[in-house]
Amino acid sequence: MSQVLLGGTAIGIKTRNLVILGSDKMYLSGNLAFSNDVKKIYKITDNSYIAAAGLIADMQELVREVRYVLGNRRMLLGRDLTVKSTAKIVSVILYGNKGLPLYTQLLVGGYDTGPRLYSLDSLGSVMEDDYVAIGSGAETAIGLIDNRYREDLGEEELEQLILSAFKSVAKRDVLTGYTIDLVTISKSGSKEKRVSLM
Repeated sequence: MSQVLLGGTAIGIKTRNLVILGSDKMYLSGNLAFSNDVKKIYKITDNSYIAAAGLIADMQELVREVRYVLGNRRMLLGRDLTVKSTAKIVSVILYGNKGLPLYTQLLVGGYDTGPRLYSLDSLGSVMEDDYVAIGSGAETAIGLIDNRYREDLGEEELEQLILSAFKSVAKRDVLTGYTIDLVTISKSGSKEKRVSLM
């Protein structure tokens, strides 16, 4: 898949007590930037979120389908699924589209018995990790995070790390915008906010 199709950047970082997902808000079509105010982080269940990079239409369609399937499962089970189960359902949906793949990469993050973070490619491969970056700015972001990540980072330190990574990416990757959404998920719930990097 070309970098243009997977334009934009999303980053997820997990510590002992929480997980933070961040994604830029740039909406691109070829060489044209339509908007710097598009949502690319979506609440999926009470305890999990998806952050995405790639084509906006594909990620929006996938989120609609995931919410529908998870809603049905929740009604059958009478409870929310674990974050791992949520990631596996997203994987099955992506793999089901392998003949005509969705041009998006995803992060699934949340909290059940602890913080969880999974990355998925457009064909549904699932990997759990402590930190991951996807999209056109992934290489720049992961290099910075590699040198500064610690499992015992507090919430403020973790947020500063993810902001530093996005600032570095925004300087070097024209497909990533200067405005990002952040969501922090912990045992006590989730917090969402918008941050300007300029």
